[in-house]
Amino acid sequence: MNHIYKVIWSRVKNSYVVVSEIAGTARKSGRVRVSKNTLAAVLAAFLLTGISVSPVSAALDGVNTFVEPGNQNIKIGNDINLRNNSTKNGAIAIGDHAQIDDYVMQEGSIAIGKNAFVENMWGTQDKIFRFGMHSTDPSRTDHLLPAGIAIGQNTYARSGSLMIGDHKYVGALGDTTVDSNTDNEKRKLSVLVGATTVGLNSYSAGAFATTTGAYSIMTNAYDGNTNQGFAAQNFGAVINGSFNSIESKTAGSSVSGIANAVVGTANRTHNANGTLVFGAGNEVTNSVDNIADPMSLLTNSPKELAEKLREGIRRNDSGGAVLAVGGGNKADYAYRSQLVGVGNTLTGTAAEKAAYNLLNGYKNTGTNVSGVTVIGTNRTVSNAKDTIVMGSSAGGITTTASKAVILGSEANAEKDGGVALGADSVASVDKDIAGYDPSTKLASANTSATWKATHAAVSVGNGSTATRQITGVAAGTNDTDAVNVAQLKAIAGGTGSIHFVSVKGGNASSVNYNNDGAKETGAIAIGANAEATANSAVAMGFNAQSNGSGSIVIGESSGLIPDASKRGAFKGNSSIIIGTENVDKGGTKDHAGSNDGILGSNNTIQESNGAFVTGAFNHVSDSYQFGQLSASEQQKLAQAMADGKPLG
Repeated sequence: MNHIYKVIWSRVKNSYVVVSEIAGTARKSGRVRVSKNTLAAVLAAFLLTGISVSPVSAALDGVNTFVEPGNQNIKIGNDINLRNNSTKNGAIAIGDHAQIDDYVMQEGSIAIGKNAFVENMWGTQDKIFRFGMHSTDPSRTDHLLPAGIAIGQNTYARSGSLMIGDHKYVGALGDTTVDSNTDNEKRKLSVLVGATTVGLNSYSAGAFATTTGAYSIMTNAYDGNTNQGFAAQNFGAVINGSFNSIESKTAGSSVSGIANAVVGTANRTHNANGTLVFGAGNEVTNSVDNIADPMSLLTNSPKELAEKLREGIRRNDSGGAVLAVGGGNKADYAYRSQLVGVGNTLTGTAAEKAAYNLLNGYKNTGTNVSGVTVIGTNRTVSNAKDTIVMGSSAGGITTTASKAVILGSEANAEKDGGVALGADSVASVDKDIAGYDPSTKLASANTSATWKATHAAVSVGNGSTATRQITGVAAGTNDTDAVNVAQLKAIAGGTGSIHFVSVKGGNASSVNYNNDGAKETGAIAIGANAEATANSAVAMGFNAQSNGSGSIVIGESSGLIPDASKRGAFKGNSSIIIGTENVDKGGTKDHAGSNDGILGSNNTIQESNGAFVTGAFNHVSDSYQFGQLSASEQQKLAQAMADGKPLG
């Protein structure tokens, strides 16, 4: 088919028409104004059908329609400008002041719309991302370099970029002010290669970035002339939705915005990279970290670039890498963290970012935290690390404990490392608390991990209004294992096999009430007020007292040397008293009260040793073995025996 057209005057139509080059040449000089609908029909014929018919067409006053043999460009409109362009570049420029600038004769550019501007440069970006499409002889392959497409009023597209949409809005957008009415201002807003922008008054200031939606923007500190070191900002970033912003112009970081993805409405990132936002009203700020600079990657193909990008992201932990899913979530000075739900807030500081956190639910807050997991509602964790909270709170609960585990509604841990299990449980007991020792009725003095906790306690209640049984517990094996009821029953069963033995004493103030009447090694005290104060002493019975080493006192109110002032190293040793109210009072000599024996009731021995009394109401005194008497005492004893006087 014939695709060569020219404009002639039709006497029949009484207007200008576009016809085949081989049509008649009868013409009429001058211009005639016709309707815009006619021009639209011409464009449709050119751009859509491509068939060689002669539809009705005309040009407005001052409009230059340029299509002729040998020229592959199309220009329709006033003040069309094709710079650095040969007739074989295949450029299409339609609209008032539409312009295409091919720095090295790139082919295939399209600028449609008033002030539409395509600028195919040959700068640093173009050279880095040429992907082998430029040979050592620029005249041979430059035409294969990417060309831009700008469709819509005030649109701008650099090499390989696409911008579609109306861009007449002047005012604040993101962290900048937009005004695309001049070539210089529109260039500042989108002067990056390979960007895709589709939508009303939206902008993509990032190499290979994509924005779809109305009034969404990615801003960049690089404006084509200054801050070239910031050109990598927003590389590969994505916005899908309206009123979103990826703000890097005022961020201060040259890697801000890289690999960000924002989907939804009215979301915002500022000075953040590797950030993923899905939903509405979410905000991530100051979540930026080291990430590979894509502008430094020289590759021969898009595939190779993609592989290097993946490798760089894995190696550098994906930059700030904050994920926000839901509505109204906000992260500031946080990285490598996740917010899922509605109204969650995560905040760190410039000196120490909040890192490796998960907030999932409704109105949860993390402040100056690291490694924290919160799943629930109205929970706050502050100044803590490695804490896990699962459960909701009606009025809000704040946790400051680190390495704590909290599971349950209204549950909390007040001590580092505490564990609270179940609704309303509170872990309030700290580490280094000694356990109760039944043998002493006091906290144990043993400092081993068996008796003194090395970590905070596990709580299944709050000790007052919330208590729980722990069920399904197997019998413990080791000293630090829990004991179950079966084991306690076994102990009770063991003591229950002893029959006919019982002790009933006085009150709590009685001696030996707390099983503490045996004072020395090997001593035994059984009975109310029974007391054995010497090694291997035995005291059995109500008020029984055995105060000599190896001595035995059995019986109610019987005692061996009850007067503490008369006790000594050898006094009361190896004596035996059996009966009721028998007393060996000991004496002043070294062996007083030793080796004595009493069998009966109401008997008394004093100042004696080796004496033996049986019966009732007997009294023996000054009865020492001969070897224990002084010379004068031995003389008196001999005289008494000679006189036949009774002893004692």
